[in-house]
Amino acid sequence: MSEVWRALSAESNQLNLALRALDSLNCLTYAPQVVRHELWRGRRVQRHKFLLGNYFLARFAADLCGAVCRSRGIRQLLSGQVYPQEIEAIKLVETQCGGQQWPFKEGDVVRITSGPFAWFYAEILSQVDKHGQVVALVDLLGRKSRCKVDALQLELR
Repeated sequence: MSEVWRALSAESNQLNLALRALDSLNCLTYAPQVVRHELWRGRRVQRHKFLLGNYFLARFAADLCGAVCRSRGIRQLLSGQVYPQEIEAIKLVETQCGGQQWPFKEGDVVRITSGPFAWFYAEILSQVDKHGQVVALVDLLGRKSRCKVDALQLELR
């Protein structure tokens, strides 16, 4: 049977346990995390928080649905199939940064296609870094403002 991506929710504060349980079933999981730097008792510490709360995505075949739903830490299987486009975007960035070159270079004028600056034109200041981001000058209210933009959001003018 073919494997498809499905959305699941975990019990409260049990997401790590649910991810380990699905890992033991050889299921591929996707639960992005955000790292926050906070002050705690006068020290700077890193806190890892899950971006989607108690929700995550898992890829498994239909015959494993029962085993997945009975796994420790899983609350419920949400209806419908999903496809995490972020995974494809990450793979695209990795292949683009690997051997191929991006179509734009420093000094080029590009259009931002998505995000908060969609439909704005920007001038590239630096090449694509290892994270797939570019520093660009965006014209906001008559002033040039420097901002970091994901390279996948840009297209040549």
